[in-house]
Amino acid sequence: VGPPAIIRAIKSLTAIIGLSNTNFGQQLLLPLVESGELLQFGPRVLQPFYRERSHAALDAVREFLGATRTNWAAHASEGAFFLWLWLRGMPITTTELYHRLKARDVLVVPGEFFFYGLPESSSHQHECLRISFAQSPDVVREGIRRLAEEVAGGRD
Repeated sequence: VGPPAIIRAIKSLTAIIGLSNTNFGQQLLLPLVESGELLQFGPRVLQPFYRERSHAALDAVREFLGATRTNWAAHASEGAFFLWLWLRGMPITTTELYHRLKARDVLVVPGEFFFYGLPESSSHQHECLRISFAQSPDVVREGIRRLAEEVAGGRD
């Protein structure tokens, strides 16, 4: 949706980028693909890296939310770059929490967007949020600290 001239320009740009992408990156990866070495990159490098990030984020959640005596749970992080955090009994929705955290320079994703088909009376969809742990552990830890402060403040 937009002005026809801008839509045409974006369509042309997309067609050019899609049809004439650079071959330089593909040439750099070719030996790794041919040798099969690229297939080991995930298990040897990516999985340990993000497993460590996941554990650090969960440690911060335990420390900071534990101090607030919040009733929380986290889904197992099985390869994603985020935690699903369930804040049971929250007096505010995670959308409201999102706005409060955004004002404190912390971004999370409210759970309301992920629970299609549940009745509006279900509190679960308003108590869950997604927290990315792809940033540096210090940044994630500080974000979780601020989240815990907001959760504790929202309970007063």
